[in-house]
Amino acid sequence: MDTKNLLAALLWVISVGAHASDLVSVQGLLWDQAVPWWFQAQPTNQAVQIEQGGNLPDALKARARTLVVNRTARAVVFVDASTIIYKELGAPATDQSTFAGFSMTKTITSMAVGKAVCDGKLSMATKVKDVLTEFAGTGLGEATVRDLLMMASGATESSSGTGSLMTADERARWQRGDLNLHDFIMQPRSSSAQRGLFSTYKPGERFSYKSTDPDTLGLMIERATQMPYGYWVRDKVFGEMGIAHTALIDQDKEGHAHASGGIRMKLDDWVRFAIWVKRAWKEQSCFGEYVREASSTQIQNPGTPQTRPAGKVFGGYGHLIWTENMFSPRSFWARGLGGQCIGWSTQSDRMFLLFATSEDWLPEAYALANDWFN
Repeated sequence: MDTKNLLAALLWVISVGAHASDLVSVQGLLWDQAVPWWFQAQPTNQAVQIEQGGNLPDALKARARTLVVNRTARAVVFVDASTIIYKELGAPATDQSTFAGFSMTKTITSMAVGKAVCDGKLSMATKVKDVLTEFAGTGLGEATVRDLLMMASGATESSSGTGSLMTADERARWQRGDLNLHDFIMQPRSSSAQRGLFSTYKPGERFSYKSTDPDTLGLMIERATQMPYGYWVRDKVFGEMGIAHTALIDQDKEGHAHASGGIRMKLDDWVRFAIWVKRAWKEQSCFGEYVREASSTQIQNPGTPQTRPAGKVFGGYGHLIWTENMFSPRSFWARGLGGQCIGWSTQSDRMFLLFATSEDWLPEAYALANDWFN
């Protein structure tokens, strides 16, 4: 990492302090108790094998330990191709822990959409109203698959940093399984076009990070494939990446999945996901082309790190994937609330995974990942 960016990262860490407030609890990050109505994807018959070995420079090991000991990281993993080079775990996390991905789920949803496009179930130009006909006449109904993937549906924006439009009561109902996600998105508060200074925003016009867009994609997958999101992801993502353990998907009692933030997996299955995406990124195939497009900037995240509502260090966004990381520019990222992230180098086969409960110190982790990538 160049001196200018490293200094910026260190100044950022110093300014927020080493011990930032947790955004998620350790229990929330590692909670592996399946709720009765959640979808459970069973392990594949032939789990993809992950090698372990190789050497990580001592200086990088020391920095990884700092993230666990002095920050809030619970797992830091360095991967090269299909091999885990080094792993640092922080109590109470173990190799048997189930890790919540939170908004890293969005990147899994992106891959599920890519599979639907390559299978001819959807196209990038398909509008919400073409599949979910009941959305005709709403602002959201005019958005295309591409718009939704770019977080540019033009629909009502969230005022929360998480991107969720749910009230506290609605979140409680969701946790009880009593909130129907389809009906929630259908209501005008979610599906109406966001109004700008002079007029409403049009689809594709403006990046706005919110749960509505990926959750709508989950509903579109369900309708277009005639298969619930959980089953589609099980077959087209988990099945192909070769999970070795049961994966959990948060959904309502009607089977509508929280496609923006509801997937939990064992650590080595998150590694399998990272490896699978990187392999696809190199393929000469419809899906490989999709992954390369998805992991490159499709829309700008306007503003500066101080003014951006979300993705503060990212200047760009692909298809539910963050790009233009100011501390690791030659990479693309899946990101979750509280410090969950997967980074992929675009210059090598190296990957970096992190699971934490707070995120103000993440520039330090991005700088570490950048040094690993380069």
